[in-house]
Amino acid sequence: MDENVFRKKIIEAINEIRIKRKGRRLWIYGAGRGGSIAYDVLLNEGINEIAGFVDANAKNINTKYGLKVTEIELLSPCEDYILLATMNFNNSIFLRCVKAGFEEKDFCIPISPEMSVHFEDFQVGEAKIGKFTYGGEALVSVYEYPVTIGRFCSISTSARIVPAHPTSTVTTHPLFLAPYEEIKDFAATEDLFDFYDWSVDKFVTDTVNIGNDVWIGANVVILPHIKIGNGVIIGAGAVVTRDVEDYSIVVGVPARHLRYRFNENIRNKLNEIKWWDWDIKKIGENARYFLDAELFCERFYNG
Repeated sequence: MDENVFRKKIIEAINEIRIKRKGRRLWIYGAGRGGSIAYDVLLNEGINEIAGFVDANAKNINTKYGLKVTEIELLSPCEDYILLATMNFNNSIFLRCVKAGFEEKDFCIPISPEMSVHFEDFQVGEAKIGKFTYGGEALVSVYEYPVTIGRFCSISTSARIVPAHPTSTVTTHPLFLAPYEEIKDFAATEDLFDFYDWSVDKFVTDTVNIGNDVWIGANVVILPHIKIGNGVIIGAGAVVTRDVEDYSIVVGVPARHLRYRFNENIRNKLNEIKWWDWDIKKIGENARYFLDAELFCERFYNG
C-alpha cells in the first residue's frame, strides 16, 4: 500500500482506537516502515501512551524508538490492544493473533475495507462472505445480486464479479432499465421494463457460489451463474465463464483447466474433512499438518 494512503488510513482510525482501546495498553503490530508511520501518526494525534511494538522477529529487534518489541504470544487481550500497522495484508498475522486469544474487538485494522478480515461469517449487501476471507467486498462491489463466498479465501482487490447484459436484443445497453429522463416515459408505456427485467434476471440473478480456500488472482473476471469449488486457484487475468471443479487451477481467457492441485483421493478427503469449519484455535494447534496434504489427510480423515 502507498505510504500516504496508509498514513491517511491510520488517521481515519484514530477515533476507533480511542473507543475500542478501553484503557488497555496500545501496541503497534509491525516494527517495519508501517510501524514507523503508525507511531508518527499516533504521536501527532496526541496518543503518547504507546506500550511498544509487536513483531514476529522481536528476538532480533529488541527495541524501536526506545520502546520494547515483543511477540504477540506474550500479550493478553484483557490488557492489550493492537494497532495493526503492516502496510501489506498478511493473513498469517491474523492467525497468530487469534491463536494468542485476540478477537476482532481487540484490533484496529487501518487497511482498505476491501482487504479487511472478519473473524466470523458476515454479509455485505447480497453477498455472504466467510470468516477470514479477504478481498470479498471488492469482488462484489459492482454486482448487486446474490453471491456466496466461502471461508479462508484470498481474493485480489482488482478481481470482480460482473453482471451480464442481454445479447438477443437490438442493443446490449441497459438504457430501458436506467433512469434516462428522455425515454423513461416512453419505456414505461410499453412492455420494455418487463422484458429487460426478465433479461437481466435470466442472466444474473442466479447465485454465484465460490467455495472455501479459493485463491483469486489480480484482474480476474467472474461471470454470473458460476460455481467455483473448494481449493481452486484462478490465475491473474483469467475470465471465468464456466464452473470450476474443486482444487482446480485455471488460467487464461476464457479460463481453462490447467491441472488439479492434488489427486482425486486427496481432493475427496479434503472436502470431507472441511478444515475451514474448524475452530481457529484447532487450526493453529495443527498448523504443522497444513504443510503436507497427504499427511494432513492421514491425520484427520476418518472415512
